Amino acid sequence: MWPRSTRPPIEPPEITLMLGRPGKNKKKAKDEAVKKKFEKAIRKGRKMTCSVRKCIGHNKKGCPTLKKDFSSSCGSQPTVQAKSTDPLSLVDKKAFNSHSAPRYSGRPANAHSAPTATERPANTASVGGVKPTAAVMPTTTSAVGVTATQSTTQQSTSGVGAQKRKTSTALRSGANLTYKRPRQKKQSENTERVLHSPTLISLVPTNIDLGFKPNGLRWKGGAAVTQRQLQQQSNKRSKAKSYPTTQPTSSTQAMAESPSRFFEWNVTYGTISPLGVPQQGILINGQFPGPDIISFTNDMVFVNVFNNLDEPFLISWSGVQHRKNSFVDGVWGTTCPIPPGKNLTYTMQMKDQIGSFYYFPSLGFHKAAGGIGSIRIFTRPSVPFPVPAYSDDFIVLIGDWYKCNHTKLRAILDRGHKLPFPDGILINGRGPNGATFTVDRGNTYRLRISNVGLEHSLNFRIEGHNMTLVEVEGTHTIQVSYSSLDVHVGQSYSVLITADQAPKDYYIVVSSRFTSKKVLTTTGVLHYSNSNSPVSGPIPNGPTIEVGLSLHQARSIRTNLTANGPRPNPQGSYHYGMINTTRTIRLGSSAAQVNGKQRYAVNSLSFVPTDNTPLKLADYFKIGGFTPGNIPDAPPGGRIHLDTSVLQTDYKAFIEIIFENKERIVQSWHIDGYAFWVVGMDGGRWTPASRNRYNLRDAVSRSTTQVYPRSWTAIYIALDNAGMWNIRSEFWARQYLGQQLYMRVYTTSTSLQDEYRIPPNALLCGKVSDPQNKTVLS
Repeated sequence: MWPRSTRPPIEPPEITLMLGRPGKNKKKAKDEAVKKKFEKAIRKGRKMTCSVRKCIGHNKKGCPTLKKDFSSSCGSQPTVQAKSTDPLSLVDKKAFNSHSAPRYSGRPANAHSAPTATERPANTASVGGVKPTAAVMPTTTSAVGVTATQSTTQQSTSGVGAQKRKTSTALRSGANLTYKRPRQKKQSENTERVLHSPTLISLVPTNIDLGFKPNGLRWKGGAAVTQRQLQQQSNKRSKAKSYPTTQPTSSTQAMAESPSRFFEWNVTYGTISPLGVPQQGILINGQFPGPDIISFTNDMVFVNVFNNLDEPFLISWSGVQHRKNSFVDGVWGTTCPIPPGKNLTYTMQMKDQIGSFYYFPSLGFHKAAGGIGSIRIFTRPSVPFPVPAYSDDFIVLIGDWYKCNHTKLRAILDRGHKLPFPDGILINGRGPNGATFTVDRGNTYRLRISNVGLEHSLNFRIEGHNMTLVEVEGTHTIQVSYSSLDVHVGQSYSVLITADQAPKDYYIVVSSRFTSKKVLTTTGVLHYSNSNSPVSGPIPNGPTIEVGLSLHQARSIRTNLTANGPRPNPQGSYHYGMINTTRTIRLGSSAAQVNGKQRYAVNSLSFVPTDNTPLKLADYFKIGGFTPGNIPDAPPGGRIHLDTSVLQTDYKAFIEIIFENKERIVQSWHIDGYAFWVVGMDGGRWTPASRNRYNLRDAVSRSTTQVYPRSWTAIYIALDNAGMWNIRSEFWARQYLGQQLYMRVYTTSTSLQDEYRIPPNALLCGKVSDPQNKTVLS
C-alpha cells in the first residue's frame, strides 16, 4: 500500500539515563496497604494513643494533662530505691552506648530484657547561661532484672532544626538511678537550650548472664546477614568446590585468585629444524612455539613484548575481542609496529570470554617463521562448567610449514608470484612423531586444537579413539562424538578423549584437506603411561577431498543453549534469530594480476596501506588519510584495483554478512573483535531465498568460518564493539597480497561506556607521531 523508501529505517531514540538511582518500588494508591518489612509493625491506619492516659488522638508528649500539670501521672518520674550502696562513676555517653544492650522505654523490666540508661549528669557545663540540675546518687540492688525505666526529652544545641532524643534512666546490672528533673522554661523565658552529654553508669560487674537474646533483623523470613558474612560464606563455598574441569592443576587454581596476569617476552631470531632442515625461526623467550597465556574470564593480561629482531614486529591475538579497545588488536590498521630494540606492553582484558585461542605475528609474513602460541581462558569457579571432569589439558597447535625462511617467502610474494606448495605439517612445532602426549588409562583429557598454519585446512584424528567436541572458539557446543575433525586455517576446537583402549602407543594423525595433487601427512604419538609397545602398523586413513562430508560435519556443530558461557546465564538466552537485520553485506573474493603482479581482492578492492599511519590512530586524531565506506556492499564485478578499503558500519547495528567464494579452493575468513553466528552455508549462489535454510536457533558463535569451493557462508553479527576491526582471509599469502579490509564500527559518542581512549603507552608513528599527540597520551 505504501511506497517503499530507500532511506534507512527510523531508529528509536537513544536512552537517556536520569540522575539518581532508578526507583524499583511500585507507586501505591492512597488506600493500598503497605507490605510489612523486616516483620515490623506498620503505622499506617493506626490511631495515635497516649501511653499514659490511653486517650486517643495524641501521644504522651502532646497529652493535655501533661501540659497542665507536669507532675501528673502522664509525665511523672517514678523513683526506685535500692538496698545496697555501690558507687557510680561518670563516663562518656558514647562509650556507654557502644557496649549497652538495646534501649527500650515505657515497659516494666523483666528477666528477659536488658534496658540501657542514659542520664543527665551533675557536672555538665552550662550552655547559654543555664546550669543543669544536679543528679542524685542512687543505690543499687543485687536483684538482677528489677529496674525502673524513665523517659525524658533531651534537646540538642546543634543549631536550627535540632532534633529531640529520648533517654532512659535504667542502668546496667540492675543499678537504678534517681534524679531531679530540670525545670522547663516558659515561652517568655530565654529559649536557649541545655545540652546534657555525660552519663552515670554503675561499676557493678557486667558479665552476668541476663538471659537476653536480641531477635535481630529479618529478611524474607530468614535471619539477615551482613555483607561481610555473605563474603565469608561465598569464600567457604568456593574453597569447598573442586575444579578438575576448569582448573586441572594446582597452579591454575591459585591463579583464579588474582585478576591480573603479567608476561614479559623477548622476541629473537633462532635456528630451528622442525622438518629436519635448519632454518631461521622467531622465538619468544627462546621457545618455539611460544609460551602459553593462561587466564580466567575478565582477567587483565599485561604482555610486555621486547622486539630484538632487525625489523618492526607486532603480535595479534586471534579470537580475543578487546572490548572497546581496538588500539591493542596488534594488526597494521590499529597498532603502530614495535621498532627494533623497543618494547610495547599490551594491556588486554579477557572481558566476558572463555575458550581456546592463539596469538601470532601479524607483520612482514613473520607468521611463516613462528612466534605463535596458545591462549586459554578458563571459566570462573563461580560459573557452572558444562564439560565433564578431565585429568589434564593439552595444547595441540597444527599447521602447514615451509623449510625455507620467511624472508624468502616474502620476497616471492613481493615479486608478484604465488607461493609453492608447503613442505610439511607440524604438531606443536615438531615434525613426524615429534610430539608425544602421555595419558593414564581410564582417564579423560582435553585437547585444544588450533590450526595456526598458512594455507590449508587440516584433518585431525587419533587412532582407535573418538573425540567429543565440547567448545569452539569460546562457545560450548552440543557434545557430539567424531572419529576425525576438520580444522580449517585459523580455527580452534576443544575435544575430550578417554584413554579406554589397550595400553600401548597410538598414532595421532594430521593430514591436509582438499589438496588433490598431494596430501600432506604428519603424525604424533598418544602414549599410555603403562605402555611398552611403540606405534606400529599403517597410519589410519582420513578424508581428503570430500567436500560433502566436511559440510555435513560443519552443520552438526551447534551451540549448547542450556550451558553457561562466561556468565552464569545460559548461552541461549540471547535470541539472535528473533532480531531483524538492518543491512546485508556480500563480500566476494577474487584473484587477478594487477600491473603484472598477483593480487587478491574483496569486492574488487585489493587492500594496500595508505602510509605508515594506522587507520585507527588516523581516525582517533582526526587527520583523515582514508575514505570510510569506499568498499561496496556487494561484489561489483570488473577488474581489481588497489585501495585502502574500509567498510563503514554503525555502532549497535545488527547486520548480515555473506561470504561468497567462486573459486575452487576452501577459504577461511576471520573478523577481529567479534564472535558471530554462522547461520548458514551451502553450495551455489546465495539469494534472498537462501535465508529460508538459515539456522536461527542454535548456530555456533565463533570468530573464524570456512567457505567451501563455489559456495557461500552467511553470518549474523551484532556490532556492539566500537572501533576499527580487521576482516581478513586466513590464507596468509592472500591476506598479504590484499585480501583483507577494515570494518569501522563508528559512534559519535565519546563516553567510555562505548569506547576507551587510546592507551597512554601506545606507540605513535606516521602522521600521528607529532610531539603534540604524545602530549595528549600523557
